[in-house]
Amino acid sequence: MEQLKANSTHVPILLRLAEIERGEGDLTGARQHLEMALKGEGNMTDVHLELGLVYSQMNDPVSAEAQNREVLRTDPHQPDALYNLGAICANRGDIAQARTFWKDAIRYGGNGDSAEKARQAIPRLDAMQTVPGAAP
Repeated sequence: MEQLKANSTHVPILLRLAEIERGEGDLTGARQHLEMALKGEGNMTDVHLELGLVYSQMNDPVSAEAQNREVLRTDPHQPDALYNLGAICANRGDIAQARTFWKDAIRYGGNGDSAEKARQAIPRLDAMQTVPGAAP
């Protein structure tokens, strides 16, 4: 905390605080710390991804999508952002776009967690097309 007092935009500390707060259900606190972190310097991929999760949990898919698209703006092959965007699209019923994002997550994610989640999610898209309102 001394580092944070000395540098109020210390990204690693703000990110960790936000992760803890999100885990404890304090989404407002997490969002505030992440927005502070965005004023810092360095690679913001993890900050944008975490902020996207917070917005998703706050039922704000538009802001969640914006955070993940910001990640793709700097790294178009980032598998976590690709997976997250696929989930956002699937939840709003855009099955074709969800499939595209998830196939890209698999292509660029190798054996990572997001690629594996995408592999498991794609077959559920077919079920969504036959059951109106079904979630992925």
